[in-house]
Amino acid sequence: MSPAPPEQPPVGVAPRITATTEVVLVDSTDRVVAYSHRDHWHGFPVVPVTSGLRLRMAFSNEVRDSDDHDMPSRQSWFTLDQLADHNVRMVIADTTAARWSGDAVWGRFTGLRANGATTASIVVRRATTTLNERPPLNLVIR
Repeated sequence: MSPAPPEQPPVGVAPRITATTEVVLVDSTDRVVAYSHRDHWHGFPVVPVTSGLRLRMAFSNEVRDSDDHDMPSRQSWFTLDQLADHNVRMVIADTTAARWSGDAVWGRFTGLRANGATTASIVVRRATTTLNERPPLNLVIR
């Protein structure tokens, strides 16, 4: 039995954020830094103390089996600039180690002390309703 095709919105229809929507973090050179997969992440950002790390958030509703750890295909990615009523909240566990500034598409992790580490959770909301919360993402501060 062949796997189901990736879930794609019909042409002209905006994508939707659901509880199973995955997140892909891409740096300014279009390199994938990390992507979520169900209850964990593949990869982790290394955040410089002096300059920080600028990232774009892409989302995917591509359905993957639990043992299929490949990154969602780029064709399935969308950004929240297509969903103006959505916002992103970045919850950082140790706010003395790093901070986040940005919007629902682009942002910057800034390291606040060298040789540290913390975690960050990405929460997507529409107004006050949480639509999606990804598991904690490990951040390494250098």
